[in-house]
Amino acid sequence: MIDFLINIGIPSQYAGDIWLLIVFLVISVALIFLIKKKNLGSLLLSVYVAYVISLSSFFLPEDINFRAIYFLVIIAIVFWMMKKVFGLNFHGRKIVIWAQTLVIALAIVGLSLSLVLTWISAKEISEFFTPFPQQLFVSDLARFIWALVPFLLLVVIKKRKY
Repeated sequence: MIDFLINIGIPSQYAGDIWLLIVFLVISVALIFLIKKKNLGSLLLSVYVAYVISLSSFFLPEDINFRAIYFLVIIAIVFWMMKKVFGLNFHGRKIVIWAQTLVIALAIVGLSLSLVLTWISAKEISEFFTPFPQQLFVSDLARFIWALVPFLLLVVIKKRKY
């Protein structure tokens, strides 16, 4: 995909960043349709639980593909158990509901992306991305923000009634 972006005229130093943005947005919108908006809260909590479990899994090999599959499997199992317990109900006008839904989906993907990118070495990341996406997803501050903001969004949306 990055080669395709370069071939259509995007400078090579920005192709990885644009690819990341496209993937970020496509996955976020796909989550809304695949998971359904009422289950986004369960998915967000599943990502947190899967992250803790994958951090605690001392037996994981260093292979990024195995780690990613393991992470996704744990998310799926926890989501399957949690979706009956924790649902999100959005209230308000349609535009407000879609905005809330999109923000939660973006937060889920951002958190997941931040977690997965920490498994990749800084050298490998710098081959594909400029410093801005690295700071946005991999820096210590960014990881803290990506861990905190989705949870705060969940609390705010769960509490507010429009």
